[in-house]
Amino acid sequence: KLTLPGTDPAVGDLRAAVIVGERIMLIDRVDLGVITEFSAPGVDAVAVSEQWLVYRAHLHGRDVMLARSIADPRNPGEEKPIGAVPGLGQLGRPSVDGNVVVFAIAKTNVNRIVSYGLDSGKGRTVLASRNSALSNPSVRQGDEVTKLLYVRATRDRQRAYYSSGTVKSANASE
Repeated sequence: KLTLPGTDPAVGDLRAAVIVGERIMLIDRVDLGVITEFSAPGVDAVAVSEQWLVYRAHLHGRDVMLARSIADPRNPGEEKPIGAVPGLGQLGRPSVDGNVVVFAIAKTNVNRIVSYGLDSGKGRTVLASRNSALSNPSVRQGDEVTKLLYVRATRDRQRAYYSSGTVKSANASE
């Protein structure tokens, strides 16, 4: 049995990330050594891939989604804002694979799942609903098709859905 430090662990490729207070710790999955750690005020969710660390934070009364390049994991890049929602809106936990991140946005009148190409800087709505809650998206990039798994909840039930090919264009440079 292995216990990682911190809370809310995320695993991607050869790295793991955990939250320790208002800091994020990046860990090597092979030797479990700490690669780096840095301040991330308000952080409450993380996702990690080989090249990117994405995290949600609650700052100044709103949820924000931020990303840092970890191409050089010992020296993460500058914080890059990729999403925010004011007031009563909420951002869901991020999921990242390769250069694509997905997350849910819940507002009083609509719920959405969005994808954002971290290399292209372009985002788009993948799914939207006024009648169902959309949450917990998970993305997996393939050679031909990008796959998305998510939860759709109604008053009667929650169901997991799988979709392929719906996220690809968010990562393309257009």
